[in-house]
Amino acid sequence: MSARDDLVTAGLLGLRRHPVSTDGLPGAVGDVVRSLPASDAAPALLDALAVDAVARRAASVPPRAPGSAGAVAPPEDGRVAGPAAAARLTALLARTDARGRALLTVWLAAAAERGVVAPAAVLPELLDLAAGPAGPGAAVVPVLGARGRWLAAARPGWSDALARRTAGRTDADAAPDEARAAIADPTFGRRPASERAALVDALHAALVRSPARPDDEELLVRALADRAASVRHAAARALVDLPGSAFARQCQDRALALVRRERRALRQVLVVDLPEPDDGSPLLGPGTTGGRRAALLEALVAATPPHRWEEHLGATPAQLVGRTVDGDRDRELHAGWRGAAVRTRDARWAAALVARHGPDPGLLRVLPLAEQVEALVARLHVRRGVRDTSTQGVEELWDVLPTPWPDAVVDAAMHWMITGPPLPAWWQTGIGDRLAVALSPDPTTEARVRGASMRTTDPATIATLRDVADVLLVRRQMLEELA
Repeated sequence: MSARDDLVTAGLLGLRRHPVSTDGLPGAVGDVVRSLPASDAAPALLDALAVDAVARRAASVPPRAPGSAGAVAPPEDGRVAGPAAAARLTALLARTDARGRALLTVWLAAAAERGVVAPAAVLPELLDLAAGPAGPGAAVVPVLGARGRWLAAARPGWSDALARRTAGRTDADAAPDEARAAIADPTFGRRPASERAALVDALHAALVRSPARPDDEELLVRALADRAASVRHAAARALVDLPGSAFARQCQDRALALVRRERRALRQVLVVDLPEPDDGSPLLGPGTTGGRRAALLEALVAATPPHRWEEHLGATPAQLVGRTVDGDRDRELHAGWRGAAVRTRDARWAAALVARHGPDPGLLRVLPLAEQVEALVARLHVRRGVRDTSTQGVEELWDVLPTPWPDAVVDAAMHWMITGPPLPAWWQTGIGDRLAVALSPDPTTEARVRGASMRTTDPATIATLRDVADVLLVRRQMLEELA
């Protein structure tokens, strides 16, 4: 047994059961241990184990990507960030807060737009960001330059991440061919249910992006009979999005049969029937609670393309959404229409539902930019009440709009901030972070924000808006440094 083995055994069993001396350890470990101040046996053992662990880690050689040994760094072919911009980038990389990461993303995008590449000293940190699961990974690639790409080849984790980011893929993207092969494999049922559902979801994502293959429906129908509810639900969602699938046609025919129009007292109304009980329907997720027949009604309506309702009921989206629903089933019917509009990206139906119920993030994403702005401005001009619970909903709507925001949205956001009861100070932190990166950094917008801070008496709101204006100034300085 070696001296190190003796140390490890003593550390596991204790000195009483396995006495050992730290004197006489060989090599650099022994030299360091002998230089330590004298102590009792137990602390001396722990010191020796710690020194040995550090020595072993220091002696390890990181793996290299194949073919990278001996490669010489090429000359940089891009314009390297100047001293001020490089110092700004270094400072942003040192920050770990949400605003720091957001400003880093802004810096990376601005640098890429201007053809500026990062200095060599920060390339390892940027490559670590590119390899990480979160953060501005994809934004890193354009600023790496020739030397960054060369350095990425020296470590497999970096080179793999660079290849993924360049191709626009993430770790969550599964190859559709691999998913197809796994589902078709006779051993598919032996995999964990979560893995089976993930493979079906991967095939579903592929069907949304590209045309289906002839055997895709057969594979999904096989998954539809899986013993796990989560897998059956994933297969049902995929089949609904598979054009022409028998399952999708059955769902649509079943949904249309549940809704009809009737004339009541000189006006048209919609009469909605609940579907027959079907506790085993794969359209219902495993976590469905409450009235399952009502939930199934909503799921069937959501599985039906919106244009089929126009054909079936003989009216436009706005007319159908505005009609009275007999039987108190308007919530399920409209929720199903909303799901279908979002799934099929039907802007006409999304506009009709927003006009009736107000905007939500899913519907807002379907609308053209001009209609997004109009809906968001209208929502921001609704005065907040003392017990308003919709603040978080407004923040989610903000995230839908591309940046920088148009002037109309900036003015509406300032009005929303300073009108009505003050927002809690802790809530304003997140709002300030959003505004700081969503607004244009031009002097006019900065002045608009500072002006809004002077039209309120709430200390927290004043501090938030002044902070946002200061960040806009910093962003403008960043752009000047990159010029």
